[in-house]
Amino acid sequence: VIVLLFAHPHRGPSVLFNTLGSGNEQALGYFGAFLVASLIGGFQFYGFDTASSLAEETRDPHRRAPRAIINALLGSFILGALLITAADIAIPNLFDSRVATLGLPYLVDKVLGTFVGNILLGGAFVAIFGACLAVQAAGARIMFGMARDHQLPLAGQAAHVSRRTKAIVWPTLAVGVFGLAPPAINI
Repeated sequence: VIVLLFAHPHRGPSVLFNTLGSGNEQALGYFGAFLVASLIGGFQFYGFDTASSLAEETRDPHRRAPRAIINALLGSFILGALLITAADIAIPNLFDSRVATLGLPYLVDKVLGTFVGNILLGGAFVAIFGACLAVQAAGARIMFGMARDHQLPLAGQAAHVSRRTKAIVWPTLAVGVFGLAPPAINI
């Protein structure tokens, strides 16, 4: 995506420092926008933390996991900065309100076409689905650990490991149901 967007520039890198006058009349000004943007990094770091808790299942986790997490954080920082730069350079019209409301998928569709956009959205779906599974696995492991230490209601049931599948069934189901509850309420 980064290479494709850099291949379709509509302006130079100076656009990164053009605010188009926004933020001047807001209560926190540009600092408020910076605070909102910093939430993205929090979600990203939480995802890597969740993945690192699953990394203890690898060979030699004390040596491999920290290096893998640091490399992933550095890589995501660099690639994220390049993606934002490429997207800002490739925006055909800076005043198009759909860029603000529909974001990167709209920009990719507008600049690279619907076919490429759909392929990239499919890849994003797979990545987000994998991240959700990692979060669900970490939540189930936390619930199992707390139940094992008798810190949850119905701890005996939640700390049970299936003899047949060797899986922690009840914590996995509970985390899945809790994860499905907010979207179900919104429907």
